[in-house]
Amino acid sequence: NNGNSDYISISERTAGNGTYTVAFSSPVAGLKLYVRDMGQRNNSNARLGDFSATLEDGTVLENLAFYVLPTTEDFPGSGTGNTEVVEKIILNGTHHIQDPTPNGGSQEAYGLLEFPAFSELTTLGKSVTSISFTTTGDGQGSAFFAIKAYVAVDSDGDDLLDCYDLDSDGDGCSDADEAYGNTDADGNDGGQYGTGTPPPVDADGSVTGASYPTPRDGNANGQADFLEVGGVPVITVQPSSAKICLDCDATFSVVSDGNTYQWQILVGAVWTDLANGVDYSGVTSDTLTVLSANKNENGDQFRVLVTNNAYVCGELTSSTATLNTMVNTVITNRRITVRVNKN
Repeated sequence: NNGNSDYISISERTAGNGTYTVAFSSPVAGLKLYVRDMGQRNNSNARLGDFSATLEDGTVLENLAFYVLPTTEDFPGSGTGNTEVVEKIILNGTHHIQDPTPNGGSQEAYGLLEFPAFSELTTLGKSVTSISFTTTGDGQGSAFFAIKAYVAVDSDGDDLLDCYDLDSDGDGCSDADEAYGNTDADGNDGGQYGTGTPPPVDADGSVTGASYPTPRDGNANGQADFLEVGGVPVITVQPSSAKICLDCDATFSVVSDGNTYQWQILVGAVWTDLANGVDYSGVTSDTLTVLSANKNENGDQFRVLVTNNAYVCGELTSSTATLNTMVNTVITNRRITVRVNKN
């Protein structure tokens, strides 16, 4: 740690070999190695390699092969002299890197080491607890490198790490849909943004039409929805039809384990969302009140859509309840009771 960014400095200014082990506080996956400043001093020809890894189950993988890419991506400090790519060599049957042209530090070498074995392990749901490597010093050389990896998590225990899992919490709603709060984010549930043909991407593979928002936390409990198991709500008590007098209030209620409600009225053949106002209250609660119902509302039909605000992939529709309005009994002074036809 240099006080600003975390990286490791290997200084082999003493001739001979060294062995280093980097242990992780939590198992990791997707491990990559960024190297810079090889050949930093004099005409150094120090080498670094012979990588091995210990897995979470105790398995040790030795003499790991890798390939080198010309990038300093995410490296904490690129180094002004890094103008050439490190060279991969085979030394005593093991894979190493070195500065291809030792030249007194005027062209320090850099590069990204990617290990196919780590990619394969990730797809198999396996993670790494430590890596080891050796160095061969010539009395002059030094190098800096940084390790990039992410904590290996398998939230739903399906032996597929979350980074490769399209449904990390295993609740039947894709991560993309839950992260965006939109069932069209991964419209075909195939791991592809939107619907239809593959969307256009930029140079680094990011979808140009995607906004990449902070993952949605619909119930504001601090856990992103795509990592919180959710599901379609269950209605235990359906709304019942109501029979009331004219200009009286009518209520319709539902009992459910959901937490988001939207009452609707049937207009012709179309179900239409209700809004609070002079005619209705509680349209987004578990109890709808029809205020001062009049004879024109006789026969109106209502239902409620129930959802879970932490689960965007499904809603439940209640059964239909009907409003029946009845006129009051009329009592005359002749003690004759007349009931007026409600129509």
